[in-house]
This record gives sequence, C-alpha cells and structure tokens, in this order.
Amino acid sequence: MPEKLEFVQGDWTEYERRRKESIIEEIARELHDKHPELFDGSFLGAENRKVAEKLIRQAVLARSDVLPGEEDEIVSTIMAQASGYGPLAEFFTPEAAEITEVLVNPTRDGPRVWYAEHGRHRPIAAH
Repeated sequence: MPEKLEFVQGDWTEYERRRKESIIEEIARELHDKHPELFDGSFLGAENRKVAEKLIRQAVLARSDVLPGEEDEIVSTIMAQASGYGPLAEFFTPEAAEITEVLVNPTRDGPRVWYAEHGRHRPIAAH
C-alpha cells in the first residue's frame, strides 16, 4: 500500500531543512553506536577517511527517506561531524594544503568565513 501523502503548512524550505537535519542526526547517532571509532578523531588520515566515507555512504544509502541528490551533502555533513571540525572540515583535507588561514567574523546575519590561499583572502559562499 502506498504511503499516505502529507501536506505541510508554512515554509517548505524550513520544513525540508528540518527534515534533512533530522535524517543527519539519526544516521550520525546510529553510526556512533555501531562505529564509535568514526567520531574519535582516528579517521582523519587520507586512507582512513576513505574507509569512514564508505561506512557513512552505506548508512545514508540504506535510508529510504533520503532523496536522490541529497546523498553527497548528507555524507559530507556527517564526515565533517566525524572529523570534529564541523563546518570547517573542508579546510583540513589534503586538498586544502595551500590554505594558510581561516577567519570567522561574527555579523548580524551570522558568521562570515574567509580563508587565505596563496596570500589572498577569499570569502566562503554562504550555505
């Protein structure tokens, strides 16, 4: 029997953001219970990152409530949580070796992040 359609009142983008956050939280909690070593910082090396990403991707793909096209974003978000760096995780990868500085400036609209690469400061696009 097909699932029942659910109509949502209000802001659809906010509903989708909360739905995705809930999925990420559930997957991260399940992974932490099954593989606590993913979240203790031991998977920061390049080879270990591949193993961690594979475990996380398998957990994401096993979910029926993850929409096509959301997989990569959810995997990268959980990878960032697992590394302990959160949203700054992209600056601590081997590909980011040329980045020499990360700046976080508070503003009324939320923090603005800049990074320095080859001596030039560049803003991070708002997510």
